Amino acid sequence: MIKLFLPYAALLLLLLPSSAPALVSSEHSFRIEDSKEGNVLLGADEARIEKGEIYHTVVLLWGKLDIYGEVDEVVVLSGHVTFHDSSKLNKSLVVMGGTFESQPGAKVAAENVVAKLPGPFWRMLRSAGNVWRENIDWVAKLLAGLVTCLFFWLSGWALFHGFPGLQKNTEGTLAKDWAKNLVVGLLGSMGACMVFVMLLISIIGIVIIPLYFLFLVGAALVSYLAAALWAGHRLLPPKPGTKLNPWGFLLGILVLQFLWVVPVGWASLPVFLLWTLAWGALLRSMRLLWK
Repeated sequence: MIKLFLPYAALLLLLLPSSAPALVSSEHSFRIEDSKEGNVLLGADEARIEKGEIYHTVVLLWGKLDIYGEVDEVVVLSGHVTFHDSSKLNKSLVVMGGTFESQPGAKVAAENVVAKLPGPFWRMLRSAGNVWRENIDWVAKLLAGLVTCLFFWLSGWALFHGFPGLQKNTEGTLAKDWAKNLVVGLLGSMGACMVFVMLLISIIGIVIIPLYFLFLVGAALVSYLAAALWAGHRLLPPKPGTKLNPWGFLLGILVLQFLWVVPVGWASLPVFLLWTLAWGALLRSMRLLWK
């Protein structure tokens, strides 16, 4: 089936305009670029603006930047900037830290080069760049975690706002019927594993397993969101007359996500308990969700 689409994909690629990237940077670089306006905030071990490319403002947080094209303004907070032959600086080069080099043939006027002490904003920006460079692993994980929390929050709010019965029958009964939810949740988990094994050894299971897997992932996500909503409402209850506090929901997600990463063995136990209770509540109320 895939082979049937390969000729069409190749034809589409040939029709698309091809051009070299305006700014090439090394792996694990920090880069916020507004390609339409030609501005970029950059931190990279190696970066290069190609010949023929034009940028408006470039701020270098750290690393090495080689310029072969044309730039209006460059601000160096840390690192080294090299203007190569045929490159051009239109307005100014402001050096607040780090160094620069202008090779023969580069159009960089001496009167456009200014050395300044960084002000409070630029010092904060440089410090943020250093934090990223020196702790890139955990900073990247933190950003990924925040994006995940935002995704959970938006999808959960849309889900519970669009289907109020779902919230009522999961988060609303999570603690009230905790004993039944716990039993059903545990039995449901074991039953889900047994069904998976049965599908695995059956002939028709090859077709059903992907759908069954998607169902389990969806149910697990809904259960997790219900558990986060319950926890969030304990911290920030909804206002009178409302059933959903979005900020409490966000706080609940942040708390559960934080418990996952705490380097303490028992910290994830409350998450698993709430998750199991929400899973049990979801299974008990499957026939009521669409009413």
